[in-house]
Amino acid sequence: MDNSNYFEQSYAVKNSGVKKSNAMIMATVPVLEAYGVSGSFPLSLALVGVILAFLFTFNDNGYVLDYSDYMKYVVNYPIILVLISCSAYVTTKWTISLTFSLIATFAGGCAIWFIWHNMDFEYFIRCSEVVAAICMVVAAIQILCIVTNREVPTGEIPFLYRNALWSTSTYGYRINALFAEPSYLAIYFLPLLAYELEHERYKKAIAVLVTIFISSSSLGIIGSLIILGSYIYKRRGSVNVYKSIIFLLLFIIILHYLAYNRIPYYTQSFDRSMKKITDIFQGNKEDNLRITGYISYYKQIPFINKFLGVGLFQLANYFDSIGTNIKNYGNTYVYGLMSHGLISFFLMIRMHIRLFYDSKIVRGTIFWAIFVLVCMVDGWEFSYKYYYVLTFIMVPILKKEGF
Repeated sequence: MDNSNYFEQSYAVKNSGVKKSNAMIMATVPVLEAYGVSGSFPLSLALVGVILAFLFTFNDNGYVLDYSDYMKYVVNYPIILVLISCSAYVTTKWTISLTFSLIATFAGGCAIWFIWHNMDFEYFIRCSEVVAAICMVVAAIQILCIVTNREVPTGEIPFLYRNALWSTSTYGYRINALFAEPSYLAIYFLPLLAYELEHERYKKAIAVLVTIFISSSSLGIIGSLIILGSYIYKRRGSVNVYKSIIFLLLFIIILHYLAYNRIPYYTQSFDRSMKKITDIFQGNKEDNLRITGYISYYKQIPFINKFLGVGLFQLANYFDSIGTNIKNYGNTYVYGLMSHGLISFFLMIRMHIRLFYDSKIVRGTIFWAIFVLVCMVDGWEFSYKYYYVLTFIMVPILKKEGF
């Protein structure tokens, strides 16, 4: 095999079964991310191992993936970040945690890169819709239990080992379906809402939208309004679209009125979401933590680490070593600056800007808006929810390029 133009070549699996398997994996890993094989080893990372094993074992002719301009900036960012974070071995003591983060980030990025090139996108959408439908059923059961004063199922998959924190707030006022917390449900559902509206599948869009609202996720409510606003703006002047939107809004208003006045759970849930949103704009310290993170602690980080970071996802470990107790929490931008350093922060901003321009190629700017919105309120970088949302942008681009 001639390696002289290695990165200019492309390789795509022709087996439709492999493409569908990759699509199924990409649609389910956001749910499975909260579970492990044993101890703290993530189940989603085990699936990544299976993908990489296929990549190296079953491709007898070697593997070559696209390294065009469309992929270069997305792929380079985590690779460079991993390399820069290796400098933390000199300045930190938590080498085991750092090593695991570096391996998981690098292996996960390689696996996603392979999946994006060898995935049936339409089948990915169908699988995502199936996952969403199951979540809707679970959410309906949770609501029914709340209304009838029965014990509410938490949404955990009973035969899997959970290795992540799980929202206990289901008892009382929030719906999380199969996800660890309502905001994760919203992250999964928002791209689907945009996709269903884009393809004028209004019945599915209504089902997705209703589920987002009953989850009481502030992120979900704000994201839904942005998606609806974008959809109306892009189709301004279309009588059929206006009719559909009016019908959709009337349906939501009537449903909201009935639920708000007859279901105490929904009343409490909706009021809480509205309070969270207003508190953010009014400067409530607790709610602004999602926006500002621990930026006030940035001055405590040594000069060299301000540029190189304290180690990939090691912010809490670093401050713990100097006697300050904080969590690995905050939005992607603030957390990225503090944990990964100034150099990596600028690379991230560059990647997000480039992603915006490339998303226009496939009319995917609404998915970019969803991606940035989540980055503004959640430290989700390199999680499988992060890659799941990016899939709605990157795979259509690759498909347009002939993959």
